[in-house]
Amino acid sequence: MSVIFFHQNEVIGAQGGIERYLATLLKQAGKSGLLVTEACSSGLPLVALHSRIGVPLPLLKLAPKWISYVVGVTLSLRRIRRAIEWMSPCTLEFSRPEYVLFSWMFKGTKVFTLHGTGPPRAERFPYCVHYVSCLLLPYAADVIQIVGRDSSGLPQLTAASMARHLRHVDAWYDEVFRVAPFRDPRGPKRVFFAGRLAPMKNPSSCLRSLKRPSSDSIVDLNSDISEQMRIRFRFD
Repeated sequence: MSVIFFHQNEVIGAQGGIERYLATLLKQAGKSGLLVTEACSSGLPLVALHSRIGVPLPLLKLAPKWISYVVGVTLSLRRIRRAIEWMSPCTLEFSRPEYVLFSWMFKGTKVFTLHGTGPPRAERFPYCVHYVSCLLLPYAADVIQIVGRDSSGLPQLTAASMARHLRHVDAWYDEVFRVAPFRDPRGPKRVFFAGRLAPMKNPSSCLRSLKRPSSDSIVDLNSDISEQMRIRFRFD
């Protein structure tokens, strides 16, 4: 069984959670895996070029990247269909619910993966797009899988209608980090959090996990947000 992954970002050398997830799956799939992604050949090893279909991003400077990616996939329709036919039977894995806009154009078992809880309500346009896309998933998806145990990013109506086709998968343990005791458990401790402090990551649990002398702190090193939004917590 072959797998064709749809994701707007190249995954080689990327540090994002979704990119690391897809890079791991592509590596395991070998010749049975194919990634439909942004057209980008510079810096990629030769073996990776043979497992890619690069699509143009014509609206990249005018609209969010996912919109440009949807347009690019539509423009590359024939190439992608030929790949699906050549690799069939295959599973199509979509990394965002918004890809429901073009998923109907392809034949195959369709899996939509939710990697988080979606945009917050305060971001009205992204939230509405995500919500409406999720409502359309029962008409397009054979399986919805959620990375982690938090399914709050999926509308209750969709979760109920897809209950028999809903799967939870646990994120893997990164090979870079190892559990180790503190060198000096009595001294000050500083925790560096390299990621978004989203509700799904239980930031309150991070704060409670350490003792609370005034000398302890946790520093957010998130590279996705502006300097003004960087967060530093002081324990009371």
